[in-house]
Amino acid sequence: WRVLRALRAHDHRLAVELDELRLKLGRRSSKRSRIQLPDKIKFDLPRLLPEGFEQAFYVRTVERTTVRQFRQFPEARDFVHKLKLKNDAGWNQYCKGELPDKPPKPADIPAAPRSIYKGKGWKGMGDWLGKS
Repeated sequence: WRVLRALRAHDHRLAVELDELRLKLGRRSSKRSRIQLPDKIKFDLPRLLPEGFEQAFYVRTVERTTVRQFRQFPEARDFVHKLKLKNDAGWNQYCKGELPDKPPKPADIPAAPRSIYKGKGWKGMGDWLGKS
C-alpha cells in the first residue's frame, strides 16, 4: 500500500481518480456493483481466484490508499431529515440496518455524526433528525 500511496502523492490525477472511487464506494447501491481501478494501477492477479476476491481486493486497494470522506454536513442532514426518524433510538436502529422500510445507510453518512460534524454546523441530534 505504501507504493500506491507514494504514487498518489506525486500524481494529482491518480489521487483524484482514487478519491472519486472512494466516494462511489460509499454510494454504491449494491455490494454487487463493481468498481474498476484507474488505468495506471495494474495488478497481476491469478486467474483462478475465489468468487468476489478480485473486487474485494480492488475495494481494499481504494480504502487503503484514500481517506474516508463523508458528505458535507448540510447534504448529510438533508438526507437524514428525509428518513423521518423519531429519535436517537431510531437513528441507532437505522445505522444497524434494523429498519427494513428505510434505504440502507450510505457509507458517506457517519453513524456517529457528532464526532464528524462538530464545529461544522452540528447542533445536536434533534437538529440532525429534523426535530428541532
